[in-house]
Amino acid sequence: MIRKTARGIHFHRNRHPSGSGCPFGVPTLRNPWSDGTTDRLLFVLGAVALVIVLGWEAVSYAVFFFRVPLANPTAYFVASAVIPSSGVTALILLIGWGIQTRRRHPPILFLAFVLVEVAGWAIGLATRIWFFIVLGGPGFELLLYLSALTTALDLTALFLLLVLALPPRSATPILQPSPAQPSGPTP
Repeated sequence: MIRKTARGIHFHRNRHPSGSGCPFGVPTLRNPWSDGTTDRLLFVLGAVALVIVLGWEAVSYAVFFFRVPLANPTAYFVASAVIPSSGVTALILLIGWGIQTRRRHPPILFLAFVLVEVAGWAIGLATRIWFFIVLGGPGFELLLYLSALTTALDLTALFLLLVLALPPRSATPILQPSPAQPSGPTP
């Protein structure tokens, strides 16, 4: 069953847009064709971040495969650490922002996600830059611990993003008791 409103098409839970019942019961977004300014801003920022990351990856592969001589290798290595990680972090933060605008979870959950993601990005970035500078010198053992901390923070941020993506809790229990079966003989 589909209901047309002024803001778009609203899909009912457990229903397919064609009108037939969906056996899986997958909830959909309330307004799939949104044209609000926030959605446009999210799309543009995500597209810009994706173009920057893909552009830098193309430049990196071109430098590697075509053996382009580098005038300043240190600047190239720092940019190789900063640009891809910043773009991926920006995309993850934009996904979190989009989820937070659609589903109103507690703001502290979104703030924890942002802080953990940015902390993981900053520590990971410092570790990568330090790795290029140190390259086996003193303090190299600390890089292993910083890499482990970065991984833990990134996985925690991913977990918080998944928690943000969960639908709000329902008042009804998930598993409802089945109706009582008849106790007599079956024909």
